[in-house]
Amino acid sequence: MFELPGVGPLVRDLLELKLTEARWDRGNTVAEEAARLDLHEVFGVTRDELVAWLNSDAQPPAAGAALLPKDEDFFGEETEGTPAKLFDFKPGHIDRDVDPVTRAASAKSKANRLHNDIQNRLFAYLKAQHGAKNVGTEQDTGSGTSIDVVTQVKGQTTFYEIKTGASVRSSIRQAIPQLLEYAFWPAEHRAHELTIVSHLPLTADGDRYLKFLRAEFNLPLSYRQFDLTKDALV
Repeated sequence: MFELPGVGPLVRDLLELKLTEARWDRGNTVAEEAARLDLHEVFGVTRDELVAWLNSDAQPPAAGAALLPKDEDFFGEETEGTPAKLFDFKPGHIDRDVDPVTRAASAKSKANRLHNDIQNRLFAYLKAQHGAKNVGTEQDTGSGTSIDVVTQVKGQTTFYEIKTGASVRSSIRQAIPQLLEYAFWPAEHRAHELTIVSHLPLTADGDRYLKFLRAEFNLPLSYRQFDLTKDALV
């Protein structure tokens, strides 16, 4: 049963409907809530098997969510990349495609649309906060990689990495190596603050984890939810 393609997402959609009717607060994913409620016992499988099944359209499994093409390039890069150049901030943004996707669209297509939607709205939000000349998207790091969104305000540079993972943990897991490389490879200091942006509210465990990294290793990491209902960082 757990190897049938497409079945996991279908059951997940049905569970989401039932959980919503039961006043689920959406503070976690469908798979996480199903596991919390011990629904794996209904299917006669382990908790981990249920979660993996419900997330069966998320590739690669180790990342916890579908990777965008840019992220696949980042994690799949086998060379040292291009010779490093100085980071040169350039304000501006080109609106990204947010055409609706069908219900049967792949996880990657859905993640890409959500990423683009957040990037468009985040740029508009930060532009209103800091002015157009202080915000830019798809910024070249100088080392062959690009940053989703960058602000430069009063001498302080902030890198924003947008993640659309199925959970806060998977979003943090993907974002940290990218942000660290964007900011410091090779032994440079391009940013004062590194911010993970997701559509999901930060969990208590995620908050403790990032606070520990800041305190123990002095890493300038933070997490902000972009609330799509408010068009704002919260």
